[in-house]
Order: sequence, then structure tokens, then C-alpha cells
Amino acid sequence: MSFFRSFLLLSLVTIILSAGLLVLGFSSGYGGFRGGYAVLSADASVDDRLLQSRLNGSENIISNIYAGSPVSESSQWVMLDEFGSLQAVPLDQYNERVLSFDPRNDGYANKLKDVFVRDGKRYVYIPLKSGNSALPSLDRQFVGMLGDIPFSAEYIGIGKPLRLFFTAYAASSLLLVIICCLKKKTHPGITAVFALVPALSCFAFFGASGFAAAALILGLFICLREPVGELVKHRSLKLIYKNVIEPYKMHLPFLAVFAAAIAVTVIFTELKLLVLLPGFIVSVAVFFLSVKTVSLWGNGQRRFVPVMIIRRRLPDFSFSLYMAPLAAAAFVVMLLTPYMPGSFSGGNKFDYLVDEQDYLAHLSYQASFSTRQLGGQGALYPAYLSGEDGLPVEDTKYTGLPKINFDDYPPFPVKHLMDFLKNVNTGGKAAPVIGKGRIFECLPVLILLLFIFSGLLFNSKIVFGKILLPAKGRFAGFKKFTGMLRRTDINRKNMLLYNGKDAFRIRKDA
Repeated sequence: MSFFRSFLLLSLVTIILSAGLLVLGFSSGYGGFRGGYAVLSADASVDDRLLQSRLNGSENIISNIYAGSPVSESSQWVMLDEFGSLQAVPLDQYNERVLSFDPRNDGYANKLKDVFVRDGKRYVYIPLKSGNSALPSLDRQFVGMLGDIPFSAEYIGIGKPLRLFFTAYAASSLLLVIICCLKKKTHPGITAVFALVPALSCFAFFGASGFAAAALILGLFICLREPVGELVKHRSLKLIYKNVIEPYKMHLPFLAVFAAAIAVTVIFTELKLLVLLPGFIVSVAVFFLSVKTVSLWGNGQRRFVPVMIIRRRLPDFSFSLYMAPLAAAAFVVMLLTPYMPGSFSGGNKFDYLVDEQDYLAHLSYQASFSTRQLGGQGALYPAYLSGEDGLPVEDTKYTGLPKINFDDYPPFPVKHLMDFLKNVNTGGKAAPVIGKGRIFECLPVLILLLFIFSGLLFNSKIVFGKILLPAKGRFAGFKKFTGMLRRTDINRKNMLLYNGKDAFRIRKDA
């Protein structure tokens, strides 16, 4: 196949597969969820405590998807004056304790109950961790927990700052392309990674952890650039073993190191296998096709091609240089994401809400109930003063409101849920979440720094001649001058090219 046809095929395959990965990311919910609630609805006849017991029955699932305990009727309570003290009564037992005509019934319990039971349906609100936006997966887990109880689920959440993620990816990709263009003579075949830029874009959905995975996959392919280049040239198994497996067998441990780093990133971050596996498979296909295309460039114009006389025994540690742009993007995204507000996204609006002022009025009424007149919620006993004629006169300035220290009572128990639902109704913005202090958020960047610094350290030794060209021994004809290696004996060329036992490759035009 000619270079032109191969290039067209590469472009078509890359565009189609990359677009498919982006569609997969958006359709799976990874593009619009940074925490939120799952709203489960069942028939009102279902016992709420049974729902709670099943939803809280699997510790493994709870630790993976829950950001807090499920909020439902049986998990809430209201205060009740017991003529001497206030007692917290479970909301699902309130109507058994307090009749509708009881003067202590201030209406707050019924208003709160409407949030959880209305129109023949019972609702449970489950706070979800960030990254649990794969809706089919959540559905399966809830089905496994609730078993034979029919239910439906709606998911509402806070959108991710996708504009920040993809802008950072575009900037890092541009820098990567520039580096590849500058280094294409030093590292032949490095332009094959151009096709990986759109293929790896799907990882931008996951922020810093996604950038880390993209950088690790990129570094892996750069490390395997030479053996893959040899592989696409040979079809015979004998030649593959001779020219690929045997010369590059030292690449296998590095393959395991990259795989372990990617596995750690998946396990300890919100990165999902549903996107990682297709993204990796597409990247492998695109990279092989790209290497094949690059190998065809200029074949009809070159009079000779450099041939490797002494093969490299260890991988090329230059992968650290090409991983640096994505590592920098991961670091920037990790720093900025907590400060970026996200838009609330949901399906239906929520009409049955309770305000914190309703709760405070409820506390005030119950705490002062014993000092009120019977016959109405506002029937406070009036206060009297002595008039000018000595007779009692009602004090019109006295409000009769009791002085209550609300700090002595529990705070509004559904404040977070109510604020969340109000913002969903108004389409507001979620306040930035700052200062989490979780080590797992920094783990992807720490892994990248480990790879980059180790690669730069190893390359620096090569640059200064500490590994490639020792100062003594068989290379005595070479000496350092002002920090640089200068060749002084041209007759030693044959010894260096053909008899060298160094662990690194030396090229010669043949």
C-alpha cells in the first residue's frame, strides 16, 4: 500500500474510533457528573425500613458508590414537646404518636413527609460519590440490592468542568506535537504518536486521573516504538523472534511497570474500565497503523535507510520527555478542579421542598409549646403592665416570642438535600469544594512524576557520558572538554561501531 492510501486509512480510522470513544463517554454519563443524588421511587405501600435495610446491606457497594447514608422517611425525625423536654420522633412513626387534632401538630411533619411520600410513591434520596456516573452500572447495583422490590431511578448531579479538561488536553497535545516535530531527527519514527492525540482524548472526561492514564499509555507506546516498528516489517514468525522478541526482550519488564501504574490509577481513582479498555484497544490499533504509515514515508525517494548495527538492549527512556505535557496538564487540572463550580443537572423539578426556616419555626413552636395557650399555633399568652390608674394594661410591645438557643438543638437534617434540589430547580452552580486533603486525588500526578523524573535522570547520565561513554577503558580516545565529549581519534570509529559492548544502541548508516 502506498503512503498516501495508508495515510488516508489512518486518518479515517482515527477519526471514526476517536469520535466513537467520545460518544461512549458522553452516553455513559462521564461528561456530566461530579457527585449528586440517585432518587429511587417505589410504591408507597413498600415499607421504608425494608428499603433502608436492603440499601444499607452491602458494605462493599456502599463504600464504592455512596457519599452518605440514604435519606428517606424512616431516617428523618421531628421534635415533639413532651411537657418538660423535647423528644426526637421518627418521621414514619409520627402519625402514630400525634393525632391530626393534637395542638402539638404544627404541620412541619406533614410537610417533611411530602418530600418522601406523595402521589402514591415512596422516594429515597441516595448521595453518590463523584465518578459514579455510569448509569447502567448503578442500575444493576440497585437491582441487586433491592431484589424483588419494583423501583425506578433518576440521577441528578453536578456537571464536571469539561471545558477546563478538554482545554488542558488540547494545550498539552499541541505542546506534545511541537516536541515531536523538534525531536523527529533525534528519535526517528516519533511522529507516529500524532495519531494517538485524538485517540486518547476520551480520557479527558476524568480530569487528572484521565490525563495520567493517557500519559502512561503514551509513554508505553513510545517505549515500544522500535519493537513495534520492527514488528510491522516482518510477517514470518522466525523473523519476528529474531528481530523483535530476542533483541527487545528487555522491554517486557517495562511493559509490566507501565501496566502496574495504569492498574493503580484505575483502582484508586474515578477512572473507569468501561472507557479505559476501549480507549487502550483503539490506541493500540491506531498506533500500529500509524507506525506502518510512517515507515512508508519517503521510501521511494531515499537512496539508503539507516540500519541498526548494534541494537538497543534497554528501552529508550526518552518517553519521559513526551509524557511531560500531559503530566503538566494533570497537575494543572488537579489544582484547578476543586475551585471550579459545576452546573446542577437533573431531569424533573422538585416541587415538594422544606426550607430551613420551616425547621427553625418548628423548633421554636415545640420548645415554647408549654407556655402557649391552647386553641392555635399563634395563641401566645399576652403580657400586662400596670397603667397610670393602677389597673393592668396589655403590653403591646411584648412579642411573646421565646428566646431559644438553636445551637442546643440538632441542625436542619436535610439541609444538603434541600439546597441541592433547590439548585437543580433553578439551574444554579455548585459551590467549589476546596480542601478535601485526599491522597488519592494526588496519586495520578505522583505516579507521573515518578516516571518522568526517573526517565530524565537516566537520560541525563547518557547526555553527560556517565553510561554511554565511560571516561576510561576502551573509550580512552574520547575526552571531556568544557563539559562536552569530543572525538580525538577517528581511527577508533570501527571499534566503537562494531565491537562495542555498551548496553545502548549506536547507529551507523549502511
